[in-house]
Amino acid sequence: MREVPSKASHVQIVFFDDDFTPWGFVTELIGSVFSKTKDEAEAFAALVNKHGRAVAGVYPPLVADTLLAAAQERIKSAGHELVIALEPLGGHTADQACGFCG
Repeated sequence: MREVPSKASHVQIVFFDDDFTPWGFVTELIGSVFSKTKDEAEAFAALVNKHGRAVAGVYPPLVADTLLAAAQERIKSAGHELVIALEPLGGHTADQACGFCG
């Protein structure tokens, strides 16, 4: 029987605030890569701006890697400096609210 990954094997995608990346680019990126509505993307970008960072979501590693790569490719193609990274949960559980759902 194959092993089923535990909640601890999930990672979170974290957006970090900067003073260089345009707001419109950030909200479009959140909407297009993470399938969020315009209102959800605006609310999430506001969280990043307010707190300096925010968790976009908690995902299995393969899903997180795919989303991160897509986002980073768009950032690089647009010539922006926005930083998005994967982080281990660090004691958080998957049922805690993420940046999108509050």
